[in-house]
Amino acid sequence: MARIIDAFPYTDLIKVENLTDGKMMTHQLEGVEKALQRFQNYRGFAYLFEMGTGKSLTAIYTWAVLYKAGLIKTGLVVCPKTALGVWKREIAKFLNVPVHVQVLDSKSTIYPQTCYNGKLVIYVINYDILKNIEKWGLKYDAVIADEGHKMKTPTTQQSKRMHVIGAASRFNLLLTGTAITNSVMDIFSQYQYMDSSIYGDKFYAWRKANFMQVGYGGYTWKVKNKLTMSKILAKMHSACMRVTKDEALDLPDVSHNIVPIALEPSARRLYEKLVKQDTAELQTVNTQVSQNVLERLLRLSQLCGGFHVGKDENDVKFEHQASTAKLEALEGLLEEAFSSRQKVCVFVRFRAEIAAIEELAKKMKVKYGVIHGGVSAEERTRIEDGMQQDDDMLLFIGQIKAASECITLTQAHITIFYSFDYSYVSFDQAKCRTHRNGQKEKCTYYYLLVEKSVDYAVFRAVEGKQQLAKFSNDDYRKMASGQGLVS
Repeated sequence: MARIIDAFPYTDLIKVENLTDGKMMTHQLEGVEKALQRFQNYRGFAYLFEMGTGKSLTAIYTWAVLYKAGLIKTGLVVCPKTALGVWKREIAKFLNVPVHVQVLDSKSTIYPQTCYNGKLVIYVINYDILKNIEKWGLKYDAVIADEGHKMKTPTTQQSKRMHVIGAASRFNLLLTGTAITNSVMDIFSQYQYMDSSIYGDKFYAWRKANFMQVGYGGYTWKVKNKLTMSKILAKMHSACMRVTKDEALDLPDVSHNIVPIALEPSARRLYEKLVKQDTAELQTVNTQVSQNVLERLLRLSQLCGGFHVGKDENDVKFEHQASTAKLEALEGLLEEAFSSRQKVCVFVRFRAEIAAIEELAKKMKVKYGVIHGGVSAEERTRIEDGMQQDDDMLLFIGQIKAASECITLTQAHITIFYSFDYSYVSFDQAKCRTHRNGQKEKCTYYYLLVEKSVDYAVFRAVEGKQQLAKFSNDDYRKMASGQGLVS
């Protein structure tokens, strides 16, 4: 590939302290320099920084240097919807160059770059509306793909659009702390966006050349041999910088505590009844990998959280509280924390659990904030600021899928997992809301797990990075009893 840019005095520019109002750490400055060195010959670089180590500020600083060098005029940040407000706020807070930031939605109007009098124009857009970029005729010199693992599946429309976007940009940055979650195969699509010269742009040909099918029915792909694996990883590391929290930050220790929960006798009988019914029904399903299993485990997880959800004889959905065991355990932990004015973060999976914990907070007369999938970017910012700045806001309640990323909660050092989803990434990111740069206290994690239940199985799976999206009907009873997946 021909050189994209000629050498420029990037070393001198990096040292210009007024490019950012944020204090740059050593690993961040090193990352900027490595990216700029890579950009002299290639179009892409990856900041594979663990959560809380400052990859967003590093990317912003990289753009500041490119702008000062006269190499970019427009930039595009693609991020999860939950991060739109965060990026706008951080760019305004840290980037000390003339800049115009526009958060795009489907109704946005794009004006020519010449309207901004030489400012660095930055568009921020979420992955869900990428299809509008072609309609707008949007032009950009540089792209940041935040939480880039969201395009790890190369065949989705979202990933395909990111591949096109990357090919049209001169400078691409990939930001993620979890580039590989299930298989090294995850890296291909992310790097195709970033720089297709590394692995190519033909996924199936690359997979055939480097992987082989194994297991029952050949559903699993495994790297052919150690030499192949080493070559794949060598290419990956040639265009990235990996930073862990242990390497970059002097963070306090953490402690992990399982809180076993015993269901009331009536709730336990209901749980066992559902398991018996589901086991009998699944025996009639002649498929090795069944969505029915996930649906039934979901119902058991809801019951562990206190709610029986199902349909009556008329096929009408119902939901009622069948247990308060876990809620009472949570109340005990909160009482202890609040007695010494300690802030607490509680992560849950289901909206019914959120409602129950809100009622508990009201009963305890404590100020709290809630983030779930329906909360606006402005409300997210208000709640984050409250937890960080308001001494009276002691409780944060977050739906794990919506609140596990793009929020800083370092004024709290106690995190309670009331329930879990099936994602290791969400689980790991949620833990990093408190244990990140800025945390001064030892972080304590509590896991509320109903004994002999699906709670233990899901916890073991996400803790061990197991994939829960695919398993057979034969696994159901083991999962339901808390034993985990069949090996």
